[in-house]
Amino acid sequence: METTNNQWTWSQVAHTATNPNTITLWDQYSSNGGSGSPVTYGTIVDIYGRSAHEHDQLLMDSGGEIRHRNCFYGTSTWNSWRVMLDSTNYSSYALPLAGGSMSGAITMGGYSINVLLNSSAGYQNSNGSAWYRPTDTSGNTHIYNNNNGGIYLDTNANHYFRNTAGTNRLVIDTSGNATLTGVFTENSSIRYKKDIQTIQNGLDKVLQMRGVTYAKKDNDIKEIGVIAEEMNEVEPLVVVKNSEGEVDSVSYGRLSAVFIEAFKEMNQKLEDQNLIISELKRKLGE
Repeated sequence: METTNNQWTWSQVAHTATNPNTITLWDQYSSNGGSGSPVTYGTIVDIYGRSAHEHDQLLMDSGGEIRHRNCFYGTSTWNSWRVMLDSTNYSSYALPLAGGSMSGAITMGGYSINVLLNSSAGYQNSNGSAWYRPTDTSGNTHIYNNNNGGIYLDTNANHYFRNTAGTNRLVIDTSGNATLTGVFTENSSIRYKKDIQTIQNGLDKVLQMRGVTYAKKDNDIKEIGVIAEEMNEVEPLVVVKNSEGEVDSVSYGRLSAVFIEAFKEMNQKLEDQNLIISELKRKLGE
């Protein structure tokens, strides 16, 4: 490193006045650089690498501003000064040692990400690779990943899923009840299926099913339905298991396929009985 008490001469071109492979400190005094040069007092850090290659300067002035300019191989003309930090953006990019607040946006991959730290909207913290916002005092919605592979959506009120016009398309209340404005469907085209077989003994399966009323343990709300474990004994294909392999829920939509075949079997029994009755009537009428 080299130091000098001399003022930098703004007319000085790059790759001169300092030696290669050195860092030199220069004084900057007011407007001695003439038109277009910085006009405040400060210090210039001159960084010159390999001879005639990269040459950089940092200007730190008395107003708290930091600027940078450089010149590379093949030319001795400085590029324009670029403001790195000044009084208008300092609080957006740096925090005082005693702490404070930051504003502005972080841009990643062309997308602007607004970050709120220790604000009335809650906190945004990092837990390993997961970003989350714990519940704040206002009960605002928070989306987070707790590193177990799931995405969580927390709120103290209803969940609303809307289109760009602001129309609710799906509403899930705090009890887990969902209201959908459209139609809930499952892929059912023959294009997605193979080994297709008609359900056998549908009526027998239905007769083994038990409809029940019950109260949910978490909120005491009365409901009607079936018991998943019982349904698993009758027709396992209508039961859904959790990640631990435990019987967990029932697909009521799949039950409709069992009902269809049960109704057809019952209808066939009724038709057979009607034939028998008609034959008995004919004989009695002879």
